[in-house]
Amino acid sequence: MDFTEHDTRNTPTRTFHPLQFAMITVIMVLLITLSISYLAKPQAPPPAVPQPILVPPQAAVPWTIDRLAHGETLQAFFKRLNIDAATYQSIIILPAVKNAERTFRPDRDAYFLFNAQHQLERFVYPIDTEHHLEVTRINNQYRAEVTTIPLTPKLITVRGSIQTSLATALRQAGISNALANNFINAFNWDAGFARQLQRGDRFALVYDDFYANGTKVKTGPILAAELTAPNNVYRVIGYQDASGQINYYTPNGASLKKAFLRAPLHYKYISSPFTYHRYHPLLHIVRPHLGVDFAAPTGTPIYAASDGRIAFRGRHGGYGNVIMIQHPHGISTVYAHLSDFASQFHLGSYVKEGQTIGYVGETGLATGSHLHYEFRIGGVPHNPMTVQLPTANPITQREMPAFSGYVKRMIDLMDQSQQTATTIAKTA
Repeated sequence: MDFTEHDTRNTPTRTFHPLQFAMITVIMVLLITLSISYLAKPQAPPPAVPQPILVPPQAAVPWTIDRLAHGETLQAFFKRLNIDAATYQSIIILPAVKNAERTFRPDRDAYFLFNAQHQLERFVYPIDTEHHLEVTRINNQYRAEVTTIPLTPKLITVRGSIQTSLATALRQAGISNALANNFINAFNWDAGFARQLQRGDRFALVYDDFYANGTKVKTGPILAAELTAPNNVYRVIGYQDASGQINYYTPNGASLKKAFLRAPLHYKYISSPFTYHRYHPLLHIVRPHLGVDFAAPTGTPIYAASDGRIAFRGRHGGYGNVIMIQHPHGISTVYAHLSDFASQFHLGSYVKEGQTIGYVGETGLATGSHLHYEFRIGGVPHNPMTVQLPTANPITQREMPAFSGYVKRMIDLMDQSQQTATTIAKTA
């Protein structure tokens, strides 16, 4: 049967063959099917928005880079950059900003990103080499967080020989003062080692330099150190505990950290030793001096010799301003003639070894600025410079296999090269 189209405009009649109609029908069905299939198919997600970098490069986006002027407040700094007061108030109340505000210094770049209406979109400030404060505007509200910058360690091994003094040899090998002090303090378990060193003795040390984006940002603590004399080899191994703290041990796992500081301050010299027969310069009589006097400038910080609780804090006769700390196992320490006390601690406060508890002075019966320091066991005074101090805990049996492998690696590194200074890439 033919299918005829009727056109009222007297156009010629066009006839469709049944096969043509069938083909058109099939094509239409296929198109509808494909359309439904495409619409039902899950669409690929839009490309992810690149994460902002921690410190933006100057050329990438139009960042405004500026620094606090000397004596300038953060509020004045924002105002100078034409940031309105409402924006400043919205930012300054954020906890991360309030905590970081005291770190703002004139020698550090601050990064600001504004939109076309000069609204602050982002603010980045380097708190230190490892942390940045980042403030971001999201849905017309500001959010702040402190981000940690990933650092890449590079293991460094340095060797050298002593010609004049250990300090000079370390300096000539390019070791910083801080690292040199770390080296000397690591060997402080043997009070006489420095006097035993001679010309030609050798040293070696291993430590990490840390890099961010290819730039060196800091030097880590000593991981291993060695002093070689004709008749002795002294080795110290720095091993990180579960809290991330580096402690120092002998290669067999014995701790080199004493449970007490031998001298709880940086002093110039010992002005009066421990003795049972001392002529008192003010009283003009001979009587026991049951402590050690460390001469130091007024205001020099005094540290807690070990962990403990403040059992006395105040003024007491000839001691002047004095602190007594009670430690475990019946041990107590006394710090006398202080010019002032550290404000954060009070009677009954618990203190940690190395925390500042007061400052050197000459209160009470004192001639000249110094710290009078006593070490008592069961209430009986002992000479702080010679008393056998308890040591910290050794490496546990559980940790010993890992520690032994670490020791071998450190010793191999120190023995690997005889050059004065060698850089070794850190391996995984």
